[in-house]
Amino acid sequence: MSNSTRSLRESSYDIGPCDSTQTSSIADQLRAVKDREICMVDYRNCSVLQCMTCNTVLGDSLGICGELQRLQSIICLNVTEDVRVNKKLEMSLNSHLASSTYQVLHCAGCHGTIGLVLHSTPEHLSALRNLFLLRKELINWWE
Repeated sequence: MSNSTRSLRESSYDIGPCDSTQTSSIADQLRAVKDREICMVDYRNCSVLQCMTCNTVLGDSLGICGELQRLQSIICLNVTEDVRVNKKLEMSLNSHLASSTYQVLHCAGCHGTIGLVLHSTPEHLSALRNLFLLRKELINWWE
């Protein structure tokens, strides 16, 4: 990545009990990263995630740990400092995020909404708490 790319900041995450296959798979991937079982990285095959509107770098493939198809989102362990977390805590009463609280993510370049961070969730989404969910249709993926 270029010198203009800001350093990545890490997110804390909580891996609680899981009752769905997808959440269990995500929890297993997070445990592997946390336990440092994944130690070899081929930097030649890394990709960059950029804002669709202004091309601000939001993260890279090293921070990606999965995909949430129901929300059309990429799950990231970390993102760049150019991803701003809205201080306001919001709540969803319906849809796939019913009974969840979250904060909206914004691009520092264009101030557009690019995703969210879940905080309080039902048990089947517990592995996604405190992770960055970037909306696929709002980002560019460059290899």
